[in-house]
Amino acid sequence: MRHTLLMFDVDLTLVDAAGAGQIAMRSAGSEVCGDRFSFDGVSFGGRLDPLIFADAAKNNGHTQADAAGLHDAFKTAYTRELRRLITDNGHTVTALPGVLTLIDHLRHRASERADVMLGLLTGNYAQTAALKIEAAGLKRDWFTIGCFGDEADSRPGLTDLSMRRYRELTDTPADPSRVVIIGDTPHDVHCAKTRGCTAFAVATGRVSADDLREAGADIVVDDLSDPSPLLKLIGN
Repeated sequence: MRHTLLMFDVDLTLVDAAGAGQIAMRSAGSEVCGDRFSFDGVSFGGRLDPLIFADAAKNNGHTQADAAGLHDAFKTAYTRELRRLITDNGHTVTALPGVLTLIDHLRHRASERADVMLGLLTGNYAQTAALKIEAAGLKRDWFTIGCFGDEADSRPGLTDLSMRRYRELTDTPADPSRVVIIGDTPHDVHCAKTRGCTAFAVATGRVSADDLREAGADIVVDDLSDPSPLLKLIGN
C-alpha cells in the first residue's frame, strides 16, 4: 500500500449544515409516511441514514418490511428537500475551522507526492453528502473514494468497503494501519478500531474530546484549524 488513506466523515467533521439534514428528513418522512410521522427519540449523530429512517419507521409502528418498501421513496424525497433547503432557500452550510485549508493542502500533496488518498466515509447518501460539502466550498471529486450510508449495513462495513475500493483502484491491498478514519463521534472511532485502522477524532460535533478519548480514539483534537497532528500522523 503506497498511500495513507484518509477517510473523512461529513457532518460536523468537514461541514456544519446547521440542521439541514434533520429538517429535510422530517419533511420527507411526513411526505412519504404521513403528517404524523416523527423522528422523536431517534439518534442521528454518526449513524447511517437508512438506519435512522428504519428506526423512525419502527417507532411509528411500521414493520421492517414496510420500512424497506418505503426507503427508496424516503431517500428521493429527502434528497429533494435537502437540495431545496440548500440550493433554493439558501440554508447556510459552512466548512468547519481549518477544513478548507487542510483539504487543499492534502489535495496538492496527493497530486505531487502521491502518498495520500482522500475519501469520504459517511452515513449520508452519496447525493446528500455532495450537496452538503459543495455548499461549504468543497468538491465531491476531491475525494477519490466515497463510501456512503446506503452501501453497507453498518459503519464498520463502510470501513471494509473503503479498503476494498482502494484495492480496486490501485490493485494493491489496503493496510489497515495506513487507513485513518477522521470523524466526530464514537461511531467513527468504533468503525476504525474494529478494523485495525487509526481513529482520528475531532471534537467539532456534539461529543466532547474527553468522551472521544474514552471511546478509544488514537488522536483527539478540538478542530482541524491546526493541521499538525494529522500531518505528523501521516508523515510531514
